[in-house]
Amino acid sequence: MPFPSDKVEVVAGHAGPTYGVPHHATIEALRLAGRLEALVLDPVYSAKGLAGTPIPPEARTAIGSLKQAECSVYEVHDRRGSLSSILTEADRAMESRGCERLVGVIQRNQLVAVYVPRDMDSTRDIKASVLVLDRHQLVCVTARANAR
Repeated sequence: MPFPSDKVEVVAGHAGPTYGVPHHATIEALRLAGRLEALVLDPVYSAKGLAGTPIPPEARTAIGSLKQAECSVYEVHDRRGSLSSILTEADRAMESRGCERLVGVIQRNQLVAVYVPRDMDSTRDIKASVLVLDRHQLVCVTARANAR
């Protein structure tokens, strides 16, 4: 298949000073992919490609503040009960762990709830848990971050 050369845009500067030698942005991309996705990238192609991907400063700040994150995904085969009764049960379970619901939304066949510890008193160690339930999956995420 022919590919017109005038449709290719080369953006210099992302490859670093020398081919095959990682530079600062490449190392940062390797760490970011490893920390967020447990993804191992090679420093010659993949990491340099990720290093050239624009990430907004706000997203970089949020990612940089993460200390720990855990994610679980469960397949839902036979959901029983209404979403409001499931939210009530989730509230009880999280209360027993010392958390309270910050927000809960039920819309269409989806449920989203965010929980935070009742005794959170520091911006150095913020913890939040998010529950997302739709017809086919339950996703639970807990993250710790430093907001300073």
